[in-house]
Amino acid sequence: MKPQDKLTQALTQRLGMQISLSSLPVVEEWMDAKLNRWLESIPLPMEMPSGDAHITVAVAADMQELEWSAFGTPSGFIPKLAKYLDKSGAQKSDLDRINALGESFEPGYVGSWIRVVPGETSTGWQFEHDFEISALREHFGDGEGPDAVAAWLESSALGRCLNISSTLGTDQTLVAMALEGEGWPAMVGKAFEDHGQGVDAAPLVEFLAQSQVRGPRLELGFDGAGIHRVGVRFEGIKSDDLASISRLMSLSYEPGMLALGNALGADGIRALRFSSRAGQAHLEARFAPGEKEPPAPGGSADN
Repeated sequence: MKPQDKLTQALTQRLGMQISLSSLPVVEEWMDAKLNRWLESIPLPMEMPSGDAHITVAVAADMQELEWSAFGTPSGFIPKLAKYLDKSGAQKSDLDRINALGESFEPGYVGSWIRVVPGETSTGWQFEHDFEISALREHFGDGEGPDAVAAWLESSALGRCLNISSTLGTDQTLVAMALEGEGWPAMVGKAFEDHGQGVDAAPLVEFLAQSQVRGPRLELGFDGAGIHRVGVRFEGIKSDDLASISRLMSLSYEPGMLALGNALGADGIRALRFSSRAGQAHLEARFAPGEKEPPAPGGSADN
């Protein structure tokens, strides 16, 4: 694609995201400035010496939550990311952790995210890389939560972490592990039994065992006090599956979110994520505005 065409595509993509906010009542007027600041921090094509910036829009099935996330190669992303984190109130502890992870692993992709829930916003950073979980342990921090995550991962024999993200100004961390082999749905079930705080994921686990989904990832969210979130993310689903899974899990579903995806120029639903957060079940669909090839899925660490 010619440079000018790539620029036009990127600007169209971002304009569509801004326009889409009007169809989401959860986004209040005061949040617009924060969302626009985040969007302006994402490099345009001519600011990316290699690769492109990949943007994902996630919307809860009931349309009461919104997340924008993006990642790209460090050479293009870091200059604007550093300024964004500074403007967003990053603390020294945030920056020290980012620098330590960056120096230890030199991740292939870096990025950020911003999330909207009723009445508030949060933001943070993410690294997309093929990490060895054992090597990540020292970067989890101290406390009951990091110890519980490390112990659970060791007992489950999960060896690869594909994404780590964190919420600015907190010790909240989210790690996403690759699920491989025929028995991975059972591992999802075990994770929800151990850390789902009462959320029954059995119907979804059965659905996953009978479906041909792709790229499954198990997510664990934690802070110093404990594990507060468990989730599974998967690709290769049809638009109809969103309504089916919502009914299966007795969750509210707004059909208008599919129209939102179309308005963003997304080629269908890129991925679904089901999670338990503090004992509450959540389902969200992820769209990649204007993209045909699936980017590696990142996500927020908001617990």
